Amino acid sequence: MTLTEDVEVQYKVDNDYSPECDRGIIWNDPIGIEWPIDIKPILSKKDEKAPLLEEADNNFSYRMK
Repeated sequence: MTLTEDVEVQYKVDNDYSPECDRGIIWNDPIGIEWPIDIKPILSKKDEKAPLLEEADNNFSYRMK
C-alpha cells in the first residue's frame, strides 16, 4: 500500500517467476491490520481472488484470537 501517488515499489527476487509457488492472502483479511483507507483499493485480478489466511495454501500455522 502506498499513501501518495508519487511512489515506486521494488522488490528483489532470487529466481524466475514461478506461478505454482505464488501465494497470497486477501488484503482485508480480518487478522487485525487497520489499513489507513476509506475507499476500495485498486487491486490486480490475482489479488482480488486471494483467499483468507485461514483458507490459504500455506505452510505456517494460523490461529485467530
